[in-house]
Amino acid sequence: MNYIGALAVDGKKFDYRTNERLHKALELKLFEDQKDSIKLTSLVTSVVDRETQEKIDVVKSRLITSYGYCEVCATDVLHFVASLFARGDAKE
Repeated sequence: MNYIGALAVDGKKFDYRTNERLHKALELKLFEDQKDSIKLTSLVTSVVDRETQEKIDVVKSRLITSYGYCEVCATDVLHFVASLFARGDAKE
């Protein structure tokens, strides 16, 4: 907080992405907090309810538009992440 305050006094903005440790910690926290709301493990099965499918489609769309993934690659990434959660490896 002191560092962020010092930047503000100097008229600079803090960007969490410039601090690798903070960026990683925020990603892990966000991922842990949101993993159950999207139910990524349901990607491993073929039965997905409409609400969950809409959330999955939003994530897939963001991977495509914001990060340059193709449709197939975005689906592969989601399946990979779902398999990590299914195995319980998400905290590593």
